[in-house]
Amino acid sequence: MNETDFRHRKAKEWLRKGDSGLRSAEILIKEEHPPTDTACFHCQQAVEKYLKGYLTLQKIDFLKAMIWIIC
Repeated sequence: MNETDFRHRKAKEWLRKGDSGLRSAEILIKEEHPPTDTACFHCQQAVEKYLKGYLTLQKIDFLKAMIWIIC
């Protein structure tokens, strides 16, 4: 597997994780008395995963702690 294929595969993994977090938030927010803090947490996590997917595609290496420093 070449580097481009590897980066695409890793980016897709990040995007799938982001989608999962967003779906979780959508499910929570539909409750009669939604736990908005928890739904917001899942949204924040989803955005972080989407950002990691984007950075991976752009060939920008990152450390776990760097994500919020660059924002």
